[in-house]
Parts: sequence; structure tokens; C-alpha cells
Amino acid sequence: MTVEIREIPLTGSDTGPYGITVGTDGALWLTLVQAGGIARLGPDGETESGQPWRSAQ
Repeated sequence: MTVEIREIPLTGSDTGPYGITVGTDGALWLTLVQAGGIARLGPDGETESGQPWRSAQ
């Protein structure tokens, strides 16, 4: 068996990735807690990063 591990760079060292889960689309989704955003890693290796959100106060 061959296993490939690939490191995916995030938008910054302080993004705080958390809560990684697999979506119904087969992609990995995670929150970027400290950066206030979300990210998606598709089955094809394509990455996307969502716009930061601001908490309601």
C-alpha cells in the first residue's frame, strides 16, 4: 500500500484550522477559527477559502 501525504498551506500561520469534516460533496471542510473563515479541499485537490465573517455583537 502506498500512502501520499500532502501539506496544504493555509492563509496564515494564525488561521487556527478546526472542525474538519467530510461534506456530501466528498470535500473536506474546515473552519479557520482565528481567521474567521472557512476552507474547502475538494477531492481533486482544489482548495477554496471563504471570506472572513464577523460575529454579531
